[in-house]
Amino acid sequence: MGFKEVMNLRQAGNLDEALTVAKADLEQEVNQWSASALFWVLRDLVYRNIKEGKNNESEPLLREMQRIIPDMGATAVMAQDTLSALEKEVVPHYIELSQIAEGLRTERNKYKVWTKLGEAYKAFKAWDAEEAGIDPRLHEQVASILTNYVDQKGSMLPVEEFRTALDIYLRLTNERPSRLHDKMLKIVLKAKNDYMRKLSVHDFFERWGMGNLDTEYAWQRPMNKHYQKSLGELTLHTLVLEDLDLGHENPAPETVFLFEKASELFPEDPDLELTRARLLTLEDRREEALRLYEELLPGLSAYTGRPWYEYALLGKDKGLRLSAFAKALKEEPDEYQDYILDLRLPFAEALIDEGLYSAALRELKIYAQISFEKGKELLPEYERLLALIPEGTEADENNRDRYIDLSRPVMLHIFRDAPTVPMVVLDVVAYQSKYPVKAVVPMLKIKGLESDFLFISAKESGILPGDNRGKVYDITLRERPGKSPRPVLATPTDLDPRDLFPVEYGFITGYNPEAFAYHVINPKSNHHYLPGKPGDYEPGTYVSYVHFYEKGVREYLLSTRPEAEEVALAAFPVVSAVVAQVYDGKVYIVTDDGHQGSFDVSRAPFELTQGDTLALRGFIFKKKDKYSGDRQEVFVTLAIEPLPPDLLA
Repeated sequence: MGFKEVMNLRQAGNLDEALTVAKADLEQEVNQWSASALFWVLRDLVYRNIKEGKNNESEPLLREMQRIIPDMGATAVMAQDTLSALEKEVVPHYIELSQIAEGLRTERNKYKVWTKLGEAYKAFKAWDAEEAGIDPRLHEQVASILTNYVDQKGSMLPVEEFRTALDIYLRLTNERPSRLHDKMLKIVLKAKNDYMRKLSVHDFFERWGMGNLDTEYAWQRPMNKHYQKSLGELTLHTLVLEDLDLGHENPAPETVFLFEKASELFPEDPDLELTRARLLTLEDRREEALRLYEELLPGLSAYTGRPWYEYALLGKDKGLRLSAFAKALKEEPDEYQDYILDLRLPFAEALIDEGLYSAALRELKIYAQISFEKGKELLPEYERLLALIPEGTEADENNRDRYIDLSRPVMLHIFRDAPTVPMVVLDVVAYQSKYPVKAVVPMLKIKGLESDFLFISAKESGILPGDNRGKVYDITLRERPGKSPRPVLATPTDLDPRDLFPVEYGFITGYNPEAFAYHVINPKSNHHYLPGKPGDYEPGTYVSYVHFYEKGVREYLLSTRPEAEEVALAAFPVVSAVVAQVYDGKVYIVTDDGHQGSFDVSRAPFELTQGDTLALRGFIFKKKDKYSGDRQEVFVTLAIEPLPPDLLA
């Protein structure tokens, strides 16, 4: 019959007859013409099955096409491409998946992308529910789209839907380990912060596969300007916290494996020590854990509340336990964390034991409100504690200040061996905080004898309310390697800044109403501003003070007070000068360094004539001529001293 006959039958639509003829020709003689004729007939039959929804009948045809491709000569490459495309088309839902993928690829509107991802997820759920499930040949593309869906929807997904999406994903046999697989783990770790105990990372990790974290990539830290943890470290952190939340008597095997791996790769990482303390807690080695927590807590950054809660559960001292609970509440920016809900009941009980019923009632109210919002049942302990509060008690309006006051004992205990330095409060400044929210908060600028200018929170450190400028506190410092120490606690003292810092002297020349300050000249002829109101000082008054100067920022004159002339004058240097002229009741002089000046004749202790040598105390006053604009330096005489021996000679 031949190739031409088979082609004519195909074009006429007689595919069954064409198949019979093509098979007979191939059996009679195997060559590229007979093989090609049969291949294209088989292709047409597969397309017919696709149109009629008989995809399952196409598998034998596809296998036959694959078998004869080697005999097709020059057209074998084209035939292989055709077969590859055809194999996908017979896969259930392949065409639908292609349309979904193309729609997502070309859509630029992010809101429409979200909608299409949701539609894709509904389709995947339906395919997964079919008896045969999702065909393995679609797994890689389905996994990619499904990962994008849970990533972009994030915490907007109800936890049940999130779990369902994870179940579908974990049934897909995509390549493992892979970057896509790592991405899904990162999504789950992030979602744990949103769903908390409603989502078990242990369950997911067990199905996800331990071996996927035994790769070099999983332990690489991102190389960017912000320090970040590797995927393995993030997983370890999440799993050990879940072990604690679940009350495991011993850490899970995967937690131990990850800890050993992290310790091997990052032996100097201080965060691993906190993980070690948590593992000791899980192993019920409480004394060791307690000591390790006390070593680590001083180095924690602000807004880190959970370690204080874990420390409170280990200790036996009721006072420190109460204080550590308060510290955890003060530092945790998210009141909806599950552990915060857990600690409110024992914290309320500790407050009741101390007779702080108003504070305890507020904690119980917050506990009930958050439990209601989370759909959790109130524990019987709640009713028992509520009954212990006297009738008529009104709840505190705000416990924030109370947390700060109550946390002070545990801070003093934890920082008991930290260095303490007396420092003076210079000023109140507006500080731009970035975490947990951007806000402008008041901070105090402080200074020690040998320290740089530092900043401390008045409310949180224990500094007394009111204007503290010029007051001295014993400041407990948290040492930080490679950085300046951080002040954490303040204890009032009776010291005066004069007890710590050198006292300086000055002469008031006048008042500047625009600056609301007095002009003060010191013995080195430097000009200072002394804040004050008109009438506080008279021009010509001597003052003593402690002076601080922050280059490029501002200066501070603290502990300022009027000073006796004889005491202050002693600080001004003796300057040699010659009388240039005595005229009209004025004595005009020129100092040895060429500065001119004058004073009233009545101030001289004896009669002066031109050429006389004088010993003067005073300063150089810099001024600008109001007519010419020229800058002048004039010597101002404060006192005429007896001539020193070298001048008498």
